[in-house]
Amino acid sequence: MAGLQAQGTLQFNRVLMVSTVDTVPANKVWKVTSALSTSTLHTTGTNVALSTSMLVDGNTVFLSGRSYQDWSADGNQSFGVYTPMPVWLPAQTSLAAGANTLSLSVIEFNVLP
Repeated sequence: MAGLQAQGTLQFNRVLMVSTVDTVPANKVWKVTSALSTSTLHTTGTNVALSTSMLVDGNTVFLSGRSYQDWSADGNQSFGVYTPMPVWLPAQTSLAAGANTLSLSVIEFNVLP
């Protein structure tokens, strides 16, 4: 494709597991590839909400979710909007595991000129 130009070349650097707040270093980009969930697959109760999330610059980004009520005839199930993986983060972006998320799997790349 003629006319396309990137900001630089990406070079693999390392793999990270991010749980507490961490920041993408200068001259790096992060590719968030997956989340390790701590949510149970099934629980009992009349109103249940299960979701996983991450925090990007302090903002909650939902990765998966489901809520339902046992007592309704149709189960009253709802599925929310979620963010598909991977997610790319530029330098100086903060990242942390959110609700029901043990950690996030991240690949770090060097940005070469």
